[in-house]
Formats: sequence, C-alpha cells, structure tokens
Amino acid sequence: MWASASVDQLRALTEELGSPVFVLQVHPDHSLRMLCVNSRFEILAGSSLTSLAGRSPQHALPAPAGQTLAERGRLCVITGQRVEYEQRLELQGGTRWWHMTLSPIRDPAGRIGRLLGTATDMTEQRRADARVRESEARYRRLVNGLRDAIFEADIQGGLLFVNPAWTEVTGVTAEDSLQRALSDFVWREDRERFRAMLQPLLRDERNRVRGEYRLVQRDGGTRWVDFLAQVDRDPEGRPTGITGTLRDVTEQRETRAALEENAALMELFFTQSLDGLFFMMLDQPVRWDDGVDKERVLDYVFAHQRMTRVNDALLRQYGLPEEALLGMTPADFFVHDPGEGRRVWREFFDKGRLHVSTEERRADGEPIWIEGDYICIRESEGRIAGHFGVQREVTDQVLAERQLRASERRLRLVADNLPALISHVGADLRFQYNNRMYRDWLGLEPEQLVGQPVSTVSRYVDRPLEPCYQRALNGERLTFEVTGHFGGADRYLQVTYVPDLGETGEVEGFYSLSVDITDRRNREVYLERQAVEDGLTGLLNRRGFMDRLEHALARSKRLGQALALLFLDLDDFKRVNDELGHDAGDQLIRTLAQRLQALVRETDSVARLAGDEFVILLEGLQGGEADAVVVARKVLAELSRPVSLGDATVEVSGSVGISLAEGGEPDPQALLREADAAMYRAKRDGKGRWFSSAR
Repeated sequence: MWASASVDQLRALTEELGSPVFVLQVHPDHSLRMLCVNSRFEILAGSSLTSLAGRSPQHALPAPAGQTLAERGRLCVITGQRVEYEQRLELQGGTRWWHMTLSPIRDPAGRIGRLLGTATDMTEQRRADARVRESEARYRRLVNGLRDAIFEADIQGGLLFVNPAWTEVTGVTAEDSLQRALSDFVWREDRERFRAMLQPLLRDERNRVRGEYRLVQRDGGTRWVDFLAQVDRDPEGRPTGITGTLRDVTEQRETRAALEENAALMELFFTQSLDGLFFMMLDQPVRWDDGVDKERVLDYVFAHQRMTRVNDALLRQYGLPEEALLGMTPADFFVHDPGEGRRVWREFFDKGRLHVSTEERRADGEPIWIEGDYICIRESEGRIAGHFGVQREVTDQVLAERQLRASERRLRLVADNLPALISHVGADLRFQYNNRMYRDWLGLEPEQLVGQPVSTVSRYVDRPLEPCYQRALNGERLTFEVTGHFGGADRYLQVTYVPDLGETGEVEGFYSLSVDITDRRNREVYLERQAVEDGLTGLLNRRGFMDRLEHALARSKRLGQALALLFLDLDDFKRVNDELGHDAGDQLIRTLAQRLQALVRETDSVARLAGDEFVILLEGLQGGEADAVVVARKVLAELSRPVSLGDATVEVSGSVGISLAEGGEPDPQALLREADAAMYRAKRDGKGRWFSSAR
C-alpha cells in the first residue's frame, strides 16, 4: 500500500498518525526528495506543508538535521535495513530531541522506491533521564563525600558497593571488599554478636538494626564502629538488599571512657582535696540578662540557692559539721550585711566567675583568711543553675606576706637612703625595682621605671653593658667601673651585679648596685699623675719618662725601628732666676715646655727631668740620626725665640745632646747618660749647639 499509494493517499494515511511522519521518494541515483509529510512534521521543518513537497532533505529541515537525514536515508536505501538515530533540533521553542526512524518501502519487484520516516519527540524522556543521572551523580557525590562508610549489600549480606570512606574505616579497598560478607570484617570476638544482630534483618523480621562492634585492621588492631543497616524494598515491598553505614566511634568510646575516668577522678578530687569545695544550686534556674528585673531575681536567689554538697576540707576550714552548712542560702551567709551580699552576688552573676579574698571566722571565733574562686554553672539554655566554689585557707600566707611587706618597707627605707643606685632586673632585662637615687641622680621616677627595659638607664654610661647583663644572667657575680653623666656631673661608678637565684637554682635576674666613686677615682688619678708627671709643666717627670723609655725600647726592638733621645739644658737659666725671680723662672720653664710639646709628633714624648733639663724621646725614626738632628735644630730655633715674662722679655738658648738606639738592647739609663754626655759636649763647643753621640 505504501509503495503504490498516491501522494494524496499517503498524506491521508500519515495524518492518522500522532507523531511527525514523512515519505521520501528514492530516485535511481539514490537522491531523495520529500514526497509527502503530515501536519505534525511542521514542528520539525518549521515550514508549511505545501512548501516541503519535492524538496531534498537538506532543504526540508534546518541544518545540520537535513544533511543527517539525507545521509541516513541513503544508508537505508543501500543496506535495505531500517535506520534509527537521534536528532537534535534548535527551534524557536528551544532545543528538542527526536528519535528518527527510516524504513525502506519496496515495490512488487522488490525495489526500494520510497522511505517511510517517523519522528518521536524524546525531549522529555531525555530530560527525565538526565535528571535521573544527575540525581544518581549527586547521590554518588554525597555518598563519596561522607566521612561515614556507606555500603550496599544483597539480601544475604554480600557487599555490592562501598564508598571511599569504607577504606578509611575498614582499612580494606573497595576492590577487595566487594562480594565479601559483612561479618568477614568484624573482629572474631564480636562476630557472633554481630551475626545475631543481623539475622532479624536477613529474615525480614526487622527493617533496621544498629550496634557497636570492632572491625579488624590490616595491622592486627581493631577499630570501633557504629553499625547501622536497613532493608531496601522494591515497589511491592519485597526485600531486595541491605543499605547501611559504618561510623568510626573509636575516639568517642575512648572519650566516653575518659569521661567516666574523669568523673571518678573528679569524685576522688572532691572528696580528697585539701581545698574546700562545694556546690550551691538553685531550686530553679534563673535568667540573668538585661531583659529581667535583676533585683527580683536576687530576691529569689537569696531564698532559693542552697548549699547542696560540701567536702571535708570545707568543714575543717570552718570547724562545722556537714549538717550546719547544707541547705544554707546566701541570705544565711550575709545575715549581718544583706546589702553587701547582694552587691557581691550581682557582681558574681554579671561576670560569671569571681575571685575574692576575705577574712572570716571559724566556729570557735578564731580569724581565718580565705581565698576563693567561684564559677557559675549554666544549663544548656544559658540560665544560671547554681555555682561551684573552691576555697583555700591562706591564713599562714597572709600573715607571712604581712611580715614580708613590713620587711620590704624597712629594706626599701634603707635602700632609698643609701647614696647608690640599687635595682633589681628580671631575666627579661626589665626593671622590677629601683630605689629613690634614680630620681635624685637621673631625674627618673622609680615607679615609672618598673617594667621598662634596663637599656633605659644604660645610655647614661660610656660603655655597652649588654655583655655584663648576660654574664650576670649566666650566674656570674661581677664588679666593674663605668663613667657617665649623672646628677648634672660626670661621675665614676663602681657597678656590682649579683645573680638572683630562684628556689630551683635557676637565675631569675640580678641585683645591681652602683656606687659613686668619683672622689676616690679623682684622688687615685691625681696620685697617679703626681707619680709620673712634673708638677710645674704637666710633662712626664723622670720616673714617668724612664717607664716610657723602657716600653719604647721594647717596641723599637720588636719592630726593628730606630729611636733617639734629645737631652736639652738651658744656657744661663740661673741668670733669669737671679734677675727676675723664681716666679719668672717658673713661667719661662712652663712656656718652653709648651713649645717643646707643640714641636714634636703625638708619638713622641717630652719630659722635664729637673730644673732646666728636658729630654725628648723620638720613636719610629726612618732616617735614624738625620731625623734626630732635624728635630734638634728645630728645638734650638724654638728656644731662640723671645719669651715674654710679665714686663720683661728674655731670650734664652740651650744645648742639645743626641743619643741613638737602632734595634739593639741598650740600657735606658745608659742611653740617657749618652744623651747627657752629648749635651755637655755641645755646651763646651758653645751655646745654642747640638752634638750627637753617634759621631
């Protein structure tokens, strides 16, 4: 019928069908043309029925659907077999999917002259399938993301599926777990109990079972799990399998065991504690926030919060029997001062905890001092249900602290009146105590220095003290001297650091004592100078010069450098004293001393041996005697310059003797005698001359 029917007949036949139907005419070259379509085909083509007749598939349907139809149609003609495929079409109504079927229509001779095509709209089915796949994917993602192990098993308990967490919990991979029985993973001592729990589920006597069991691990250990399983059923209610979870509860069980142990320890602590412990609970919990009338709440608390439990230590503190304390309310404790009691309770409830020290009395009237910590006990909704208290009797400590404070006051009085800087420095190098001298000497308030780094004061001295701090913190007692500017003047201080050793022997800081030794140091310096300096000129005296010469000779030998002595004696100095007086003579000596000192290098030394005798030490001479002669001539030239002595002006001359040491080991006295002898030789030759012993 389909092979011989006319176009009108075909159209009439296709209109009876409820989905898009079309007939393609097959030409000898296997090209295809639309022969007829039903009205529903307009959904596919997006064109009117009349405009489609005679068109090729490529022009009948939107690209690329038309090209695909032509290709699949030729395939159907060539193979003679029905062809099915799915086609996506973008139409004005959106994207839709169609299931396309092409069936060959043969004439009586068996030739394929036409193709019958049908299109079934699969859009909703595909969407439904996509939703199912997405739902399954979400389920898998959810299951795979859970920390609990998820499994699916058949009705006999053989595993069919496990999520990744299964391996974490059991220690067995998914591949090694599938098709094994659930009981295989249970530790042998729990296996019979596990099977007994599972049997009602397998016999369909229960829908759900639960229990805690130990799983055996690869390392031979065990892990506790909370096992939960339920029966899966088909739409008719028949059991099809088992689904369940394994949750690792090893830590929870350990926590429960620890809590039970802690509860036992707490009970032991409560009964055996040396501190007084008690619970004071309310008949009914109370709110304590800005939304309640707190005065009315306190009225209730003072009548309905009662002492419910006390330990023996608390009874010993007060010297009372248990029945005397149990049942007591805040009103009972503050019967002597209800207002103070309400103030304390208000502060306590506002803060949630309280630390107080109080002076109380035992039952026999003896005074005691109590240090207490009190903590509010709240229920889950935040209301106050009562409080817990810890009370320590600190009578001995209080009395000892009073004695210690009295001793500290006496010591502070002594320290504040000593003429020294006294302080205590902690291990963190911060001041913990400073006496009053810090104010008198440095203008720093002792109270403000406490907690400040010790470097706050070290900047007043002339040397870094950090190495000394570390030595003291290492346990070394040390004494040293520093100079600094204190109290508006330069001072010498003798500083002593004494390590502060704690009870365990560890250094907890150090004590610092700084005594002003300026007067003593100045006296020492004066005496030292008197011993080596000439009192009239400030130059080295004979003793100081001979010490300097001895060291210079040692350096000369070590470095292989020459040195020279210039022995100078003024000519006719006695005439100045006789004519102008000894004061004028002293002034002449001082002036010439200054000139000589200015004439030589810093490395050279000038000394006055006695009267009008001077000696110059020249070190590091590169030119030997020649360098010494140059200096001698400068000295004679400087001596020849007039000197003003008050109203008089005098001219003097001198004689210079030179002795030379060139790396040998001469005796200092011998070298000086050589220079002295050379000087007298110069005098014999005439005034204002020099002579060298090396000639």
